[in-house]
This record gives sequence, structure tokens and C-alpha cells, in this order.
Amino acid sequence: MVLHPVWRERGEAIEDADRFIRVNAEAVKLWLAKARDCGVVILSENLLWGASKDPRIVARLTEAVDSPWFGWCYDTGHANCFGIRPEVLTECAAAPRSLHMQDNRGTGWDDHLIPGDGTVDWDALIRTLKAVGYAGDCVLEAHHQSLDAPDDERDPILRRLLEKAKELRAAMEA
Repeated sequence: MVLHPVWRERGEAIEDADRFIRVNAEAVKLWLAKARDCGVVILSENLLWGASKDPRIVARLTEAVDSPWFGWCYDTGHANCFGIRPEVLTECAAAPRSLHMQDNRGTGWDDHLIPGDGTVDWDALIRTLKAVGYAGDCVLEAHHQSLDAPDDERDPILRRLLEKAKELRAAMEA
């Protein structure tokens, strides 16, 4: 289960990495027993605000929580919004346990495009995921293209998304 981390207090983004980790570790620890009882792993993802922008900080949160019932999810588009390259995963304290795979133009606006329709370096991502031994799952988050499209264009968009998913999977398995 992917949850957004607490990224603000009193309306202000938490910029300090140590504060971000402390606030989120305290919040998550309240849920760990329930997660274990339900057999659910809680994942926090890199977002678009404050310290949550940096995947390395979100990955450090996993060390602070130190539980098999907690990990993190790498969002390709969120990282790309800030020019954070996929190779950042080699600098993370822990590998992600899931991926949100989506593309955007790297301008700060999170377009949620089909992978390949924006500026995410998918070849670098695949290489880096292999290098860090990634073996988790992924969610394709290309909803803007299909939601904003006329009804008669949605099926072709979803077919393109499925084909891209197959391509990415084949690249990971090569």
C-alpha cells in the first residue's frame, strides 16, 4: 500500500531531511502492527514538495522505521520533475519495493504521461534498476492522457500503455 508521506506541517513544506524522517517515522510506527496483522506492506513515495522530493531522503526513512512492513516506492515522474536522474537509486539507503512509472516533460508539472512520451530516461532507469537488484512490482500512472481524451481515443491510449508496459518488462528481463 503506497501512502504519501507527511510532507508539511502547519501549511509549510518540511524542508529539513531529519525533521521529515522523524515526523514520518513516528507516524508510520503507529500503523506497523496493523500492517503486519493484515499482511500489508506500507510504502512511502517520493513526492513533489519539501524533503519528500529527494528519493534518498525517502529511502533513509526506511532505515529509521526499520520494519519488514515498511518500505518506499520510487515515482519516476516525481523525480523527473526536478531533474533527479534514475541513477539516484544507487545512492539510496534501501532499494525501492515498488515503482510508480510515469513520464512527464521535466518542467515541474507532473503530467503522468505514458512512459516514453516525456523526458524520463527509461534506458537509464532500466540499467539502474538492474544494478540495484530491483525485483518489485510497478504501477503505471499515465492517467492524464486517458482522462483528458475524448471517449473514442481512450482505448487506443490504453493499448499504447499496455504495449509500453510489455516493452519495459521485456527490457527488465533482458
